[in-house]
Amino acid sequence: YVFIMERDGRVRWTYRAGAAVGNNAITMDDRRVYLIERTEPEKVARAKRRGQRIRARARLVAIDAFSGKVLWHTSEGIAGRSELWLASGVLLATGGGGMSGYEAAGGRLLYNRPVSMRRFPVIVGDTIYGEPLAYDLRTGEPKQRLHPLAGSASTWQFSRSYGCGAVSGAPNLLLFRSSTLGIYDLAGDSGVHNFGGVRPGCHVNAIAANGLVLMPPGDAGCTCSYCYQTTVVLEPGYRHEEWAIFYERLPNTSVRQLALNLGAPGDRRDSDGRLWLAAPRPKTANRRRDIAVPFRFDTRGRFGPYRFNAEHIDVAGTDRPWLYTSGLKGALRAELDLNILERGITAWPADTAPAIDGEARDACWDDYKAVPVTGENASVTVRYDDRCLYVLHKRKPLVDPAGRLMPWKSSVQETDGPVWKDHSFELYFSNIPADRNAGSRSYLHLGVSASGTRYDALWKYVTPDLPVCNIPPVDATIDGDSADWAGKGLAVTSLPGPQGKLRSPQDFDPCFKIGWNARGIVILAQVKDNVVRPAANEEALRRGDSVEVFVTPKRGSSEYYRLLVAPSADPKSPKVKRRFYDHRKRSNAAKLAAELAGMRTPDGYVIEILLPWQNLG
Repeated sequence: YVFIMERDGRVRWTYRAGAAVGNNAITMDDRRVYLIERTEPEKVARAKRRGQRIRARARLVAIDAFSGKVLWHTSEGIAGRSELWLASGVLLATGGGGMSGYEAAGGRLLYNRPVSMRRFPVIVGDTIYGEPLAYDLRTGEPKQRLHPLAGSASTWQFSRSYGCGAVSGAPNLLLFRSSTLGIYDLAGDSGVHNFGGVRPGCHVNAIAANGLVLMPPGDAGCTCSYCYQTTVVLEPGYRHEEWAIFYERLPNTSVRQLALNLGAPGDRRDSDGRLWLAAPRPKTANRRRDIAVPFRFDTRGRFGPYRFNAEHIDVAGTDRPWLYTSGLKGALRAELDLNILERGITAWPADTAPAIDGEARDACWDDYKAVPVTGENASVTVRYDDRCLYVLHKRKPLVDPAGRLMPWKSSVQETDGPVWKDHSFELYFSNIPADRNAGSRSYLHLGVSASGTRYDALWKYVTPDLPVCNIPPVDATIDGDSADWAGKGLAVTSLPGPQGKLRSPQDFDPCFKIGWNARGIVILAQVKDNVVRPAANEEALRRGDSVEVFVTPKRGSSEYYRLLVAPSADPKSPKVKRRFYDHRKRSNAAKLAAELAGMRTPDGYVIEILLPWQNLG
């Protein structure tokens, strides 16, 4: 039950919910009460263990706050949602790996999209901060910002260290636990700042109010060992030593811009909005990531990064003295990637070319930037000069469990023989791919066996031609009867099983026909199955006999929708069960629809489908 009480204790009205209402699934404004009523997951799990059937339900309900009358309700997009939030006339339902937005006044669905949030979201103005991303409250689209290296739009995100607790927010900052008190600078977007020595509690106890950050003790009963259990109040101020840790993924394009603050302890934006990234990168906990700046350096002797406290040094003629109080000192060799690739190996220049004698005694083979080989007790080091590329592969001797040396496998003797059958080392060289996810079309393959046998080959990859099927028009009535498909449509007479093996037609033999007409795509699925077991409810159609259809505007597109259709449990009923999964990215896309019918046959079942063209926009 949900009820409202007057100030004198009298009950104004009582609403009897059709299912459970969670403590995080209710909110209200000055006119309406909103709630999600859904079958408890524990009840569903209990019925499943007992082999019972249960009708799970979930819906979003709006109730008049004065009369208790239901104003509107909807089940669209609410399945799996368990928390409810309200801001600026928009209802936000989260949980179940996604979020759905609704107009609070009438319940119209604004968006329904899969998301991954590590904590409850916090809404600030028209922005949803759902760690690690931010979304527009009215469209659900991820927020964007300029990438500090590429100069183009990229998805806004942040990363914090370990710790429990949710995020609280204000127009200019987010507050959370990031080991200690963490503050994200929304106004300057400079990254996560930390106030050390104290930690927030496991819930929200750090808030921003009236220009102050207030954090009373929230960890008195916690076993975490932190220096102080005390109230902290922070006021605005300006300091030169104000550092943050900025997080962003490396771009898929070339570096267009980069501002490095050598030797600095953290990141910071200047008065012009330029983000200065510390190099080398500040050390952070394994669970906290920062941006991987493509800058590498090597200094000789005792020299390296240095810095002075900018609060104690007078640097005249600049509004950013913190930029001139750190640096790198000494004989320096540095490199900056201008075309970023996910490289496992870096080639470092050699002052003197090494002798190719198998001894590895040259000065350049100092193990600097040596890369371990996965699965082997070995490493690879790469050097270069203006003439050649030099590669050193070092592998320690093989030993048995008793510590005795074992011989290398070295049976291949013929030139260009299969050296990979021996203990060997292989190299693959390719041209630079178009982007970090693209494969190379050709590569040079080199190999050396432990016997000394060499192998070389130039390989070229040719994309196989994929068939383009001529799908004919089909005028068919969607009634579950295959009679009007005789001689029509593109027929696929067999769908192989795993590893391409054909199934037994007596046990399970699916086939289908496909066509089109003025209304949309039409499909006839004919399944031979000696035992038909439909799922008990729409939430679990894949667990029983069903047909699954994927539709996308073009080959290779990430935008698609998916339809699951299952025959009725009643052999005499033409009705079918269905469930849509919408992965279309456009917020204004038409609501998914389908015309369906089915029929049980003596040896299986038939399902007929019409998918309207409007589903594709």
